[in-house]
Amino acid sequence: MSSPEPTLDLTPGIKGKLVYIVGDRDHAITEEQRTAIAERLQSDGIRHEMVVLAGAPHAFLAQEDSPYHAETWQRIERALADELA
Repeated sequence: MSSPEPTLDLTPGIKGKLVYIVGDRDHAITEEQRTAIAERLQSDGIRHEMVVLAGAPHAFLAQEDSPYHAETWQRIERALADELA
């Protein structure tokens, strides 16, 4: 999925909780890739939350008028507050 080494090979270096939020209509991340990411995080024992937003396209967070924008920021803020508490 990336270079020079696959991003998934870097999962052992994750120290905190990863919150991965992606739209199910994202053209850049396929369902198979989402599955591979979730399986790798699980097998490597990484604390994580994978959120797949139904109907959300790529770059939904960059669009303030997106129906997913507010919900996503709430999730991010909640995850940060939980981790930093």
